[in-house]
Amino acid sequence: MNDLIQTGKYLFIISAIAGLLLAFTEMVTAPRIAENNRLVLEKARREVLPGAERFDSLDLACTDETGHPATRSLSLGFDAAGRFLGTVQTVSPKGYGGPIDIVLGLKPDGAVSGVKIQAMRETPGLGTKLAEGFLDKFLEVARSGQPVKFYVKKDGGDIDAITAATISSRAFCKGIRDGIKTVQDHQALIQQRAGGAAGTALPPAPPPSPAPSEPSAPPAPSVPSPAPADPAAPPAPAADPGQPQPVPPAPPAPSVPPTPPAAPESSAPMVPPTVPQGGSQ
Repeated sequence: MNDLIQTGKYLFIISAIAGLLLAFTEMVTAPRIAENNRLVLEKARREVLPGAERFDSLDLACTDETGHPATRSLSLGFDAAGRFLGTVQTVSPKGYGGPIDIVLGLKPDGAVSGVKIQAMRETPGLGTKLAEGFLDKFLEVARSGQPVKFYVKKDGGDIDAITAATISSRAFCKGIRDGIKTVQDHQALIQQRAGGAAGTALPPAPPPSPAPSEPSAPPAPSVPSPAPADPAAPPAPAADPGQPQPVPPAPPAPSVPPTPPAAPESSAPMVPPTVPQGGSQ
């Protein structure tokens, strides 16, 4: 019994020492591993976005496949002069053997500038062909300058799937579509951040088309004043008593000639007529 207890103690001590050593080793090597991963990612960024010399990180609010809120990070690439060249992001669609880590570069107009597979756990000899001839053919189609449907041809797209590895091919195409959609959904924020960086010059967004305006109503025609009734005109026909009758305008008042002024009375006395003398009556 005592031997069993002693053995348990020894195993516990050895396990504790081994655990401490592993934790110490991880603590010491973690910064170096993180730096190596950063250098590998930096190299991949420059490969998928040629000419980029500087990358600014941008966190975007989005939702995951289950509809829950999530955060996705992408990088804005700039050349030595500070001009905006495009975006770089890592997408991880679920393949046949697990997630496929893809570094995707997109130009400012949304065209694919480059793609690089960082890690995958697909079936050797089948799904692993994604990083071989499949990727070269994909880039040839994506860089053709023509609109591309990023679906395999079995699903009505333009991408040739790998023989016996359709699941891996579909997952790869889905990752490309997800990356493009992320940039499209946050285009305004990306342009704002890229345009606000020093030395960058993004083309302005086209102004929204004005809404069609309703034509203004024409002015109401002026109603002429009614002419005075002609007394010589025949009488108007009798109107229907059931209809409201308009009130005729009142005839103008007859003009009265002005009264001539009275002659002024003379103030001189009246002289009686003279009768001649000596004449006969």
